[in-house]
Amino acid sequence: AKRSQRMRNIKFHYGDHEQLLMKYLDKNPTITVKEFMHIGKLNRFYASRKLILLVLANVLHVTPHEKGDLFSLTT
Repeated sequence: AKRSQRMRNIKFHYGDHEQLLMKYLDKNPTITVKEFMHIGKLNRFYASRKLILLVLANVLHVTPHEKGDLFSLTT
């Protein structure tokens, strides 16, 4: 119960990078950390951190893949 309670309280900043990400995912089914780094001009740490926060906030879903995790919008 503790984990689900914590997850509801995840706060993330919806800024330019997140907006860019949502526009990208509107046209593409998935995005990788590498692709997000490229479109957002972010380093790996920030790109990864933003994606993980959105997964924890239940905005994105992550699917492990041999070529890198695939992030998609939660349906």
